[in-house]
Amino acid sequence: AQYRIGVLDKSLSLIDTTDNKVLRTLSIFVKQLPPGTTVKVRELTVDGAVILMEGETTSFDAVERVKQTLAASAQLTDVAVTETRVGAAPNQVVFRMTATVKPS
Repeated sequence: AQYRIGVLDKSLSLIDTTDNKVLRTLSIFVKQLPPGTTVKVRELTVDGAVILMEGETTSFDAVERVKQTLAASAQLTDVAVTETRVGAAPNQVVFRMTATVKPS
């Protein structure tokens, strides 16, 4: 099993050659999203350790839950919602959020 993990890590390092490891950054971010809250990602940008996301969810309360959960994470910092608005569909709230993954 350790050999297989090493092979996978080596393969990923060939794909992800940035210093801040984009795949690691995305993995940390996704694992911190609150369970039970549906988030549809419309746009996702990773710039070093900074994540910029535009997403959809069902309510303004759900946006706040996502923000609070990410802000409480020991692995993330500078979590901020930069925009929220009512979407075109019923029960749709569109939001933009930023977060920074702390260095390991």
